[in-house]
Amino acid sequence: MDETIELGEPEQPILATWGRADKSHSEENALSPLNFSDNVTCVSFDGLGHFAELENLETLFQVISDFVDERETFNMR
Repeated sequence: MDETIELGEPEQPILATWGRADKSHSEENALSPLNFSDNVTCVSFDGLGHFAELENLETLFQVISDFVDERETFNMR
């Protein structure tokens, strides 16, 4: 990837999730989406690892549902 090419900031809301028990990605890496846009929400889960959606689907589904519900007026272009 050519790092000299500047990408525009995404317009859509972004949800990034991370399990704090993830052994393959550090917390610093998990919070890196905050560097891409002011429109990023990061949610961390205690006791969940790299595959949080497989470890606790109900919790992850609730976070995603709440995120979408809070932004349902967002106008996709």
